Amino acid sequence: MRELAPRDPALRDRQPFNAALEGDTAYFHQAGAPAVLELLVATHTRMTQEQFMGEAERFLQTARHPTLDRPFTELAYQPMLELLAYLRTSGFQDLDLSGGTLDFMRAFATQTYGVPPERIIGSEFKRESRCEDGRLWIWRLPAIDAINDKNGNPVGIDRQIGRRPVIVAGNVLSGGDVAMMEDSKGRSGPSLQLLVNHDDAEREFAYAERDNVSLDAAHRLGFTVVSIARDWKTVFAPARTRALDRAPREREPRSFVVLGNVVSPRRGVTASLPPSPRKLLSQNTEDLTSVRALQSGVRARARLVGTRRLHRCR
Repeated sequence: MRELAPRDPALRDRQPFNAALEGDTAYFHQAGAPAVLELLVATHTRMTQEQFMGEAERFLQTARHPTLDRPFTELAYQPMLELLAYLRTSGFQDLDLSGGTLDFMRAFATQTYGVPPERIIGSEFKRESRCEDGRLWIWRLPAIDAINDKNGNPVGIDRQIGRRPVIVAGNVLSGGDVAMMEDSKGRSGPSLQLLVNHDDAEREFAYAERDNVSLDAAHRLGFTVVSIARDWKTVFAPARTRALDRAPREREPRSFVVLGNVVSPRRGVTASLPPSPRKLLSQNTEDLTSVRALQSGVRARARLVGTRRLHRCR
């Protein structure tokens, strides 16, 4: 916001931009979600994905929490990192879910929690592809596509993994995590729902919901409530300790292969890849030999159905 204001001085005379520039948190508590969304649209859109990710990474390199006076990347909860490490070594695959924007969380959670970008769920802006200077770019549009909060949470989870999660952890804040816990609770088979109660004003924060909706739901539906004050010996991971050392991430593939249907204009049928490349697609392309074999198979099939590789967009 501080970088945007000099380019458009009129923003200082308009809300919610003035409140953001002045650090007026009381305004946002009063104005609620619409004010936050208007601010996000102004600062998170009308740019390419690469531009936004660069800005997000620069922010995380320098920004500090205004109250706790620590880098945001050093605000990972120690018990959360320990739980992630335990689940990963036990064969579970974890996803990071947030009401924050998807791409900002990709910049944050990847380095803080060791969650790869493709396993992060968040609120999203609409996008479109644009061709500029012969290259195709993903352009962020000033319109909301999905809000990942409350009833939007289980929808986002289902869109990502197509099943109910076995374990879900959320927070007492605005009732925003109740729906995804109910979704997990409704699966056939065992499940676990962890609700973190922020009740430690000395080491973190103490706040409660006005309607007590999260704790009431926990009591009614059997969620496990975790008290930061009573149950956590340590809240934040030690300063200057990389979160990835506490919750090591899985080995990531070096590259991804995305396949669409290859249709022959002559035969009118969907062509499939030959067996050897199809087998390679189920594995990580770890070495150059595998990559070359895959490229060779794809090119052979492309020639068969009369397709051409386009080097420049139009």
